[in-house]
Amino acid sequence: MVTNMSTTALLVIDIQRGAFDGVRCPPINGSTELVANALLLIAAARGAGETFIKKYASSAFENTLLGETLKRLKINDVILCGLQSEFCVRNTGNAAIDRGYNVRLAQDGHGTWPSGGQSSEVISENVNKELAARGAMVASTADLAAMLRAGRMN
Repeated sequence: MVTNMSTTALLVIDIQRGAFDGVRCPPINGSTELVANALLLIAAARGAGETFIKKYASSAFENTLLGETLKRLKINDVILCGLQSEFCVRNTGNAAIDRGYNVRLAQDGHGTWPSGGQSSEVISENVNKELAARGAMVASTADLAAMLRAGRMN
């Protein structure tokens, strides 16, 4: 989902029922907080209108109209939240940075499952550090929502 707020877009990545219902896989760790944080960002951005883009690969830019949509809407800044930290969130963040967008990552607004002997918290924190090292602004959901409501992202 892309929600356009002037020159800022909120990208909510892969938050879907299958990650939370325990039917096809165990529920995502921290699911209650993750959904609450995504909803907080969506509510802060909602007044500007929404575009839904179906994603087919790990990066939301790959084989989608996301890049063209952001360009048409004159977007400079993207805020990221969603699933999975080490795949779709990281890859979309890196692709956005590579394309010149100012990336804001909700440090507590993305999640994953434990993997490779690491907890989901460690994996998500590593993604926060990696994207910050590439120039992304990493901030709390509450801070990003407040910036959205105030209409200031710089």
